[in-house]
Amino acid sequence: MPHTKKKEDKTDDKILELDKKREHRLNLKKHRPTDRPMTTPLFLLRCCQLGLSMDELDLLTIGLVNDMFVEKERDDYEWVEIATEADMKAF
Repeated sequence: MPHTKKKEDKTDDKILELDKKREHRLNLKKHRPTDRPMTTPLFLLRCCQLGLSMDELDLLTIGLVNDMFVEKERDDYEWVEIATEADMKAF
């Protein structure tokens, strides 16, 4: 059984290492206060602004709807620099 114990220890060490990496990434994230808390009426308003139906909402997550709304708000933004095909391949 000692061989199994060493294997378990290695697995535990890997899990701890991954957890530390994840925690480090979370600490790098900038936490900014929101303008207002997300409420059901605000969420439904954003869905209406995106033109989503109630049937479509069954297929989407809250996060996806929020991402769609953010991207919609950025549509009118004038980007100073636009990536080229070479930039995208390098990425």
